[in-house]
Amino acid sequence: MQANNKSSLKQRVITALILAPLVIAGVLFLPTVLFALMLAIVVGLGAWEWSRLAGLTSLQAQRAYAGLVVLSLGLVWFLLKQQQVLLVLLLLALAWWLVAATWV
Repeated sequence: MQANNKSSLKQRVITALILAPLVIAGVLFLPTVLFALMLAIVVGLGAWEWSRLAGLTSLQAQRAYAGLVVLSLGLVWFLLKQQQVLLVLLLLALAWWLVAATWV
């Protein structure tokens, strides 16, 4: 078990050493829209993986979940350009975190 943990840690460190410069370069050099698109792809892949971890077994359900997450990102991107909506979104996020904190 101990050797497996070292191997897992080594893999994570190598991954971080590869991805960190790419993310930093993206933040510094990519236009905002392109960086947001790249980030949406990464979040979509993460949502796909999370759907499997959450127990969604059908491919259709996994696709629907990942698609809904990416669609939500696009909606938030659009809504953040409107100041009144930004305040509402922030208040909804605050309310969600307060409710979530009561479940812990």
